[in-house]
Amino acid sequence: MRSARALVVGVATALLLAGCEDAQQRSAREALQAYLRSLPDDGGYRVDATQCTSSPRIGYVNVVANYRFLCAGHRKDGLCDRFRVTLRNHRPAIVVLVLRDAGCVLPPD
Repeated sequence: MRSARALVVGVATALLLAGCEDAQQRSAREALQAYLRSLPDDGGYRVDATQCTSSPRIGYVNVVANYRFLCAGHRKDGLCDRFRVTLRNHRPAIVVLVLRDAGCVLPPD
């Protein structure tokens, strides 16, 4: 009984952590959103649908420092463009359009 409970708690924790957005990933997403919002008519993007790859982890908990992310910018026509966001300490992030019509599924982490 005790081992079953520990297993359930462990699986629930792993699932919760797998879906969490860490601070670096959130910074990358927010940098891309700010960039898209600076474009006329948001550049034709659904800004709130923006998503970025997650930071690498050791195990499920320890986030490895990362400064470069791939992000998907969801366009209003239903297609997605791929952006590279480079985070920089105490300076604005660099946002670069890498590929138009790249698909909305990001590569695995």
